[in-house]
Amino acid sequence: MCDDWSSRIRKAIINFMIYCDRHMIYHTSVDITNIRKTVDYIFSLMDKVIDEVGENVVQIVTDNEASFKAADHLLME
Repeated sequence: MCDDWSSRIRKAIINFMIYCDRHMIYHTSVDITNIRKTVDYIFSLMDKVIDEVGENVVQIVTDNEASFKAADHLLME
């Protein structure tokens, strides 16, 4: 699961969590304050997390933003 949010001091962050065996596990956060959220950049972040988790990924849940949706489509290819 990944979610994009902004802190009270306007710091943009993407959190990556893993749901496994009825438990939510924090994986990592990426500070994207000064980075454009392009489809390619989000895709690279998601792809890296999937590589770290391994081949047992069965579903990806993301933010509903257009760039996240497009990155999801790239991952499915």
